[in-house]
Amino acid sequence: MRTRNPPKGLLALAALVAVVVLGAASARAQLPPSPSDAPPADRPGVRPTAPPRTPPPPPPDGRRPVSGPTASSGPSVPPPPPPDVVPPAPPAPAPPPLASADKIFGTRGVLELGGSFDFAVQVDHVNDATWFTLGLDTYAGYFVSKYFTLGLYLSVYFSQNKTDEATSWSVTPGFLAAPGVAVRLARRVFFYADLLGGLYGRKAVLNDITANRSVDLYGAVGGEVGVKVRMSGRFLVRFGVRPIYYIGKRETDTGTGSNFHSDIGWFNIMFRIGFSGFL
Repeated sequence: MRTRNPPKGLLALAALVAVVVLGAASARAQLPPSPSDAPPADRPGVRPTAPPRTPPPPPPDGRRPVSGPTASSGPSVPPPPPPDVVPPAPPAPAPPPLASADKIFGTRGVLELGGSFDFAVQVDHVNDATWFTLGLDTYAGYFVSKYFTLGLYLSVYFSQNKTDEATSWSVTPGFLAAPGVAVRLARRVFFYADLLGGLYGRKAVLNDITANRSVDLYGAVGGEVGVKVRMSGRFLVRFGVRPIYYIGKRETDTGTGSNFHSDIGWFNIMFRIGFSGFL
């Protein structure tokens, strides 16, 4: 059997077509993809491919742009906390320091200052005599520790004794040391108790008959108990009972050149009202 070879012109034409096809395919691969090459959007399961983003040009000063919100976009607002997150409560303010006006009565370092007065009128219808007495005293007490105080009374008494025959005058100054206690019973009520001990001197003048003069010097020992009620601020009112015993000597000038001496010894109970304040 005899085989016929294709003509040489046909082979050259086939080679030329192959070279043209391969060159076109290579040039097409080097070009960017066009929108027409993207798959259609209505094809199921195929998402369209977005074209590549061109980066923004650099700023004039050569710095790299900073991502994030710019000044022109306005201040950023932080997101609100979740509903279940409770912000912590602010700390409680510290209490102010106590001033001197806020001192508590009956504690160490408190100074109490006060006073009281006595007023009495006695009438003797049998002997037709009248006694008038006015007494004033001042008090100072310092709390050396809680409840315990060291106090001092300074007092003076003026007396007049008037009868149909004569009138006498007397002045009696004296002092009493008063260590004691003051204990709170209620919010504004304090119980107090003082031990009393001191010295008195009395000078009396009897006129109209004979100019008799007497000088008394005697001691006093006793006590005082009661309550102190805080009224308002740092002021107190005191209600007390004072039993006291006096003992000493009396010297009377009769005007005859010889003095008369006698002993003094009597017991007295006084109901007292006074006022004081503390610092």
